Amino acid sequence: MKVYVIRMRYQNQDLRLKKCQPGNSDFVTIGWLDANAWTNCLIPSGSGNKSLNQDWKNILEYKKSANLRSTTSWHLILHNIKKNDLICVPLPGEFILAQVIASDKPILEADYTNGLIKLPVTVLGIFKRANSSQILQRKMKVQQTVCHAGKAEILFGSENITEIVTQLRTPSDLQIILSNSAKQSICEALSFKNGKSALNPQKFEHLLGSLMEKMGADIDYPGKAYNGKRGDVDVIASFTNLKHCVHIQAKHHEGKEGDEAINQLIEARNGEDNRNFNGKDDYTHSWWAVTTAHFSDSALKKAAENGIRCIDVDELAEMLLNVGLADL
Repeated sequence: MKVYVIRMRYQNQDLRLKKCQPGNSDFVTIGWLDANAWTNCLIPSGSGNKSLNQDWKNILEYKKSANLRSTTSWHLILHNIKKNDLICVPLPGEFILAQVIASDKPILEADYTNGLIKLPVTVLGIFKRANSSQILQRKMKVQQTVCHAGKAEILFGSENITEIVTQLRTPSDLQIILSNSAKQSICEALSFKNGKSALNPQKFEHLLGSLMEKMGADIDYPGKAYNGKRGDVDVIASFTNLKHCVHIQAKHHEGKEGDEAINQLIEARNGEDNRNFNGKDDYTHSWWAVTTAHFSDSALKKAAENGIRCIDVDELAEMLLNVGLADL
């Protein structure tokens, strides 16, 4: 089983695979440099489709007479790619992997319709380039319409489609190491060292506000005056399209986080008019306690009993890493 890289101009709708779901059948299409000229050369008047197998000599002759670019890519499509071979289509930061479903023999009879060679395939999925082998990543950088990347067993370590797809969906060991290292660095930046921290309570509240804003929320910092109650909320994130509000109590502490944040959220939630927050009586509400420390067992138990979500420094670091640190 061989792997081929086919580079398409997806912004010009040449690549219909981009909109496909895994398991669907579609075509990888290769367009001519001058569709009208090829049509006049190869397709008799009144004909809709024509087999390219019969006209390869005509193509080469026309290529010489019209001084067109090399036909190597077209030759690979028509004479080399076989059933079950894999097609890799590069996208920015990603790639589509598809499997050829044509006949067992080399594809010599690709349909020619409206200036396109159509290669029938089954879509296996869209994957991140970083999850593929270094060899395949280099091949995807080659500025060539079609190129032979190598054997599937070498590029993926297997010819089993299920194993290949599973491998491409699983981050590499290096990615896991880098992710864990980044998470640890974020935890250290959020936490206290020798009783000192780069943040203060207000900066921590605004960090959480920026995080939720990056997720698509409108942010409010009501502080102690939250709905006139003794219980307070530090950050309110309103998702207009979802009609949902997240009420956050932020605790910039070290060590173990006790029940204080949980009690404040319970008091705030149980206060009058909390269901009509800012007049949004058709909104649903959730309640988060977020800390730069770790919650005590009693705090976690009380939160669970009252429907409050607890987010400690480790989960917060993961959220920041997943959403992205830029512009926070």
